[in-house]
Amino acid sequence: MNRFVDWDWNVDEIEIFINAFDDPYKGAFTFYENHRIHLKKCFKNDQAETFHPFQVGIIFRIHNETLYIAAVGGYIAVKDVFDEEGNRINNQIRIGYRLHTPYSHLESAKKDKARYSSRELQSSKKAIRRE
Repeated sequence: MNRFVDWDWNVDEIEIFINAFDDPYKGAFTFYENHRIHLKKCFKNDQAETFHPFQVGIIFRIHNETLYIAAVGGYIAVKDVFDEEGNRINNQIRIGYRLHTPYSHLESAKKDKARYSSRELQSSKKAIRRE
């Protein structure tokens, strides 16, 4: 199932997307320093700074372990960042680095076909159970 953040989206779309994969899920995916990470607990601000499209994904501020990330039309503040093992890694992230999702991952996600059965959503990769 696609959970990769497309940083070319606007601030509203990114906020909705990340929050859609919040608890009870592992979070939305992106990459930091070529490592896949999970983002959770985010909110947008579309009334503050304006960023050039080339700046999207750049972490421009960290305050109380909340990451502030440039986006089209504002910024995204992310309160929880996890590695693949589920460890919270907010304190390991640095200002000036860029979060990114390779286009190959985004393209692959768009090609994935979802199938439904009476009990679960199935992708071409694996089944996602309904509770």
